[in-house]
Amino acid sequence: LIAVGVPIDLYGRWNEMLVRHCGEQLEEIALHYYSIRTEMMKIKPGGGNLYKAKVACSLEVETMLDETIDVLARAGAPDIPIAFDEWNTYVDAKGPDFIGSYDLADGLYVGCVMNGLIRRSDRIHHSCIYNLINAMAPYRVAPLYSWSLQTDGGPESTYWLASGKDSDGPPMAWKMPQALVLELMTQFRGDKSISCSVD
Repeated sequence: LIAVGVPIDLYGRWNEMLVRHCGEQLEEIALHYYSIRTEMMKIKPGGGNLYKAKVACSLEVETMLDETIDVLARAGAPDIPIAFDEWNTYVDAKGPDFIGSYDLADGLYVGCVMNGLIRRSDRIHHSCIYNLINAMAPYRVAPLYSWSLQTDGGPESTYWLASGKDSDGPPMAWKMPQALVLELMTQFRGDKSISCSVD
């Protein structure tokens, strides 16, 4: 049983209330976190500033994880594992397709986050970058597809997958920088976490 958690203590001390009311039944608590939410900014950082921000924000992720672990410990759940099951940078991906552009800084960010997760492997048992293919993802495939908003007269609207403008091109797949880092981490990791510190 994996419960929906939040970073640190958002939403009226959600993690604390969750643990107090059903902590004994939980096997894990899930967290989602996005760095550099530029889709909310009127003026985005650019050039070298954006590069530096992407690389540095992995420290923000580690701080958030440590503070969340502290909240859980204070709430009486010092041992409930965390499933950090949705994270990424969020720079220029916009709906409805959310196809973002990624560069070396995103790869460095992923490597730093992954090392931070390994250093906390006693508490963080699962991790998933969001998403795997195309939408804010480390892998791209073509032909690309677009999402079109369809309404059926009901109270909710649904996005349907529709053939995009590039659908007649040859099938292709390619890797963003994050994919290369994730593949290295997957292929060459061991099964034990070794503590290390740097001065």
